[in-house]
Amino acid sequence: MIVSVLAMLVKNSQFLRILKRMRWLWLSLLLIYALSTPGEYMMNFPGPFKPTFEGFNAGVMQAARLCAAVACLHLLVLTSKKEELLAALYYLLLPLKLFGLKVERFAARLYLTLEYAEEIATQSKVNVHFLQLLHQPMDINNEKPVEIQQLQLKWSDKFAILILLTTVLSMLFFQFNQ
Repeated sequence: MIVSVLAMLVKNSQFLRILKRMRWLWLSLLLIYALSTPGEYMMNFPGPFKPTFEGFNAGVMQAARLCAAVACLHLLVLTSKKEELLAALYYLLLPLKLFGLKVERFAARLYLTLEYAEEIATQSKVNVHFLQLLHQPMDINNEKPVEIQQLQLKWSDKFAILILLTTVLSMLFFQFNQ
């Protein structure tokens, strides 16, 4: 919740627009949880379908979690350059090389996808239907190299990673020992 308030303080109009675009997701999430979770029915609710208090509470909690995740992502995008995000994603996915994932290619494709999406967003009007955008010819001759920056971790970064790993490992340890 604190992260959502912080996101509203940083870029209020942008964050509110993101939340407004997600209104059908919020509503469907709330309805799915309220109507499918067993528990005590809400009294005097019209119609054949009766939501439960427990389901409504679970739906609100999931919506709050999703809102916090969107706020974190919004703040991350606002405070970081695209190249930094690409480098961070590359280093986060690096352990998946052990399973055969070609991390460099994945990161490069993601970067190019973000570039193309940004190009479409800046060129097109807001009212244009998304499927019309897919039929626009792509400029595939525009070859530009994708460079992944080398991250230089400071002691504070290493400390934050250590705290995060310790927290996750302790949560897993206590979860499996119950």
